[in-house]
Amino acid sequence: MLVSFCGLKENIDLGRHVLLDTRKAYPYGFLSNSRYSTFSAKMNPKIEEILGEKILKMRDIVDFEKRKGHDSYEAVKYAVAKTGAANCGEQAILLSDQMNNQGIANKIVSMEIYRKNSSFPNKGHTFCLIGLDKNAKLSDPSTWGKDAVAVDLWSNSVEQAQKALRNFFKMFGYDKKKNDVKFFSVFI
Repeated sequence: MLVSFCGLKENIDLGRHVLLDTRKAYPYGFLSNSRYSTFSAKMNPKIEEILGEKILKMRDIVDFEKRKGHDSYEAVKYAVAKTGAANCGEQAILLSDQMNNQGIANKIVSMEIYRKNSSFPNKGHTFCLIGLDKNAKLSDPSTWGKDAVAVDLWSNSVEQAQKALRNFFKMFGYDKKKNDVKFFSVFI
């Protein structure tokens, strides 16, 4: 992994720049059932169902493209172009690809939230990190470093990583007393 030696402000500026570039490269106004259910004040189950179907169609295309030998980045870019649908994971892949093309060191990270004593996550989110400390362990956010920045196309946010985690926890209803959380790298 490449290491960013920029400070926090520079990493935030870099993240904002690449977020805008990615939005320009993929001007789809992404259809996302998880975004709809998370941000909607008035839930409409029919809309959520339609968006869910589009996400499933997009993921079927991704699976088909990968079976044809395309890597995850190419498969996701093709499927999103065909459907205009992308949840957080696919949007993180698009963002990471844009960063890779611009020479920006990044990692795609997923967090899964579990009910205490459960083996199955009930909520989760995927986003990109830049500016990680050279000794960072993706599974341990306390090691990411003070200059680490979460860049998230799904929520249209660029924030210092620890602040972003607090916002994600609030957004997804994480309660330290009721939930456990795990972080892991999507791509090695």
